[in-house]
Amino acid sequence: MKIKYNNSDHSFQEDLRSAVKNYFDSRKVSYTGDWRLYCKSAILIPSAIITYLCIVNAWTTGWASLGLCALLGVLFAFIGFNIMHDASHKSYSKKAWVNNLMVLSLEFMGNSSFLWHTKHVVEHHTYTNTERDTDIQVDPFLRLRSEQKLRRLHRYQNWYATPLYAIEYLYWVWFTDFRSYFRRKIGEQPIKKIRIKDHVTFWSGKLFHGIFMVAIPMYYFSTKDFLIGYLTFAGICGLFISFVFQLAHVVEGREFPTSDKNGVINTSWAVMQVRTTSNFSTQSVILNWLLGGLNFQIEHHVLPGISHVHYRELSPIVEAVCLKHGEKYCKPSLVKALQLHFRKLKKMGVSE
Repeated sequence: MKIKYNNSDHSFQEDLRSAVKNYFDSRKVSYTGDWRLYCKSAILIPSAIITYLCIVNAWTTGWASLGLCALLGVLFAFIGFNIMHDASHKSYSKKAWVNNLMVLSLEFMGNSSFLWHTKHVVEHHTYTNTERDTDIQVDPFLRLRSEQKLRRLHRYQNWYATPLYAIEYLYWVWFTDFRSYFRRKIGEQPIKKIRIKDHVTFWSGKLFHGIFMVAIPMYYFSTKDFLIGYLTFAGICGLFISFVFQLAHVVEGREFPTSDKNGVINTSWAVMQVRTTSNFSTQSVILNWLLGGLNFQIEHHVLPGISHVHYRELSPIVEAVCLKHGEKYCKPSLVKALQLHFRKLKKMGVSE
């Protein structure tokens, strides 16, 4: 479905662009990542490798080993938030080859970077929370938009959503990617072109994950122990990825715009990014570091080409522009964001 925004009023975006340019010009720094991001990468990637080696070499046993499986899931999610995500938006480095290399960390995680680019960078960031946004399409399991059919199971969705999020990573690795690859579609949107290198990276990533995360652990451990460990790792990773995304968009008070009969949303793209997106726990330096700035989701959506290391400083600038134009800058605490998320699920599960 073709969707267009009414971008006749450019005032919000022009004011934002001017304010952000002044910020970077006055500090003489690049829009991309810097030593802070590179140091993070030097911590997260080796930590994941060391944790993996500790598991497969059985340097710990019992609950300690299970704890390492959970830690590996957390580290995979943090690598995605901090490294892959910036690289996919070309904001990890000023050098294209560095971005192209670091985005392959998604293959390290078992997913496809070229499918992610279409699904997230193009579709999600262009059509946020609309009927075309495949990142929020979990029908029939969750009902998030009013035009979705209300099913009997939806009245319980605020209860079963969490275990559903726990299997999201597994679903992504072993089903969603393959479905999109063979159908040549992201949701119902055709993939325009799959290059030879896209085929190679897709299968290389799946082979890598299959060997290192399935075959090798199965060689060292019993089937039962492998399944317990792998499901723990994948479940923790899925929970972190899902909740960070859901708290950014699927919360009460954020819009889920619907286009008119001509496929037009009667608001500018930039303004709609503010109305469909929410920050959370912006005062937490630790959470900001761990989540790759994705608790500053408004900054990310209105300024997708800027590295997350700048979001904290840009936040008051973006908020001031929102205030000037009468747009609500949503920034609840983590606890409040969780309440708003489950309240949204409950409401959509019982109302037409």
